[in-house]
Amino acid sequence: MVPVSCTRSVTILCLGTCALLASRLENRGVCVVASFLSPYRESRDFVRDLCQNFIEVHVATPLEVCESRDRKGLYAKARKGVIPEFTGISDPYEVPERAELRIDTANCTPMEAALQPASESPSGAPETIINNARKGPRKSPTV
Repeated sequence: MVPVSCTRSVTILCLGTCALLASRLENRGVCVVASFLSPYRESRDFVRDLCQNFIEVHVATPLEVCESRDRKGLYAKARKGVIPEFTGISDPYEVPERAELRIDTANCTPMEAALQPASESPSGAPETIINNARKGPRKSPTV
């Protein structure tokens, strides 16, 4: 079973490790798609700086909507203090400020949100991914 709660430092370390792996794969020409709960701006900025083709997708869902969709009762347990350091309840969630794509799920089902046209993105994120993938691997710096 995956732990529900992690300290800030463990969360940052795990995301940083995954980002390092993604950047190494990217340097070899691999297109990496990764999905993480990344509640801290510091972590997202680290990944953005490390990976050349980083595209941040913010699945924007208000806390009250998350709680209403919670079939496992994790938010209720977090509010009672049973689950410590729970994102959005007892641990902060820092809303992304520079997401290339924002998907608002407040007034639709998760499936409807997944089917939203990517053309609604102001930055053209899908086109950026495709164009950068066509360029091939980055050249490693020579020492």
